Amino acid sequence: GVVGIGVGKDNERAGALYTRLGYRPVADYPDRYSYEEHDGTVRDGVDACTFLVKELSPGHLDVEPA
Repeated sequence: GVVGIGVGKDNERAGALYTRLGYRPVADYPDRYSYEEHDGTVRDGVDACTFLVKELSPGHLDVEPA
């Protein structure tokens, strides 16, 4: 199996952590979002991100019965 996560390009510490944990970058993408200010104004934002993936070994997520 494979697991993936997005990380902001400006979040160098998180990117370094995921690299140490075995994730590798596969694609850059813009993370777009909207939010509402206290006065009701809606703002749009975009963050430059990288999508990272990690291959999981067989049985990695196996859970022992309780």
